[in-house]
Amino acid sequence: MATYDGRKIKGQVYIDIQGMDAIAAAIEDFADEVLKPALYDTIAASQLDRIRKRFLAETDPNEKPWPKSKAALDRAASGRDGGTLFDTGKLFHSISVAIPSKNKRRIKTNIPYAIYHQEGTKKLPQRAFLGFSASDIQRIEKFVDAAVLKWAAKHNEGVKV
Repeated sequence: MATYDGRKIKGQVYIDIQGMDAIAAAIEDFADEVLKPALYDTIAASQLDRIRKRFLAETDPNEKPWPKSKAALDRAASGRDGGTLFDTGKLFHSISVAIPSKNKRRIKTNIPYAIYHQEGTKKLPQRAFLGFSASDIQRIEKFVDAAVLKWAAKHNEGVKV
């Protein structure tokens, strides 16, 4: 038995909302059509490209330059190629997209020492290369917005893409 304002209330209250089945079906349809693996693939590929470009530019996700490494300075002084974190290219080439599930993408590296560069240590300055910037988030939002508008145009007359 329920109470209201200190008084006991007998009975039950029901709210019947018309069209809930149609709304549930539309939400399911939206999720199936918009949140497709292709959208996740597009976002992951775009972000991987951004991460690789920043790596080669030697900047963190917010485009702040990394501290130059002694090894890179030594290579440059002796006329050899290879910037900071890029002697053999092993770390750079290990950055890839993993697909742990239909609706999830992960940009990762399998190089054990990567975490020391990403996070930094007492002796090693941080040189973050994985991550998202505000402009990355805006780019991802544009991909999602475009997918939503495409879905809406397909399902609603008068909606322009």
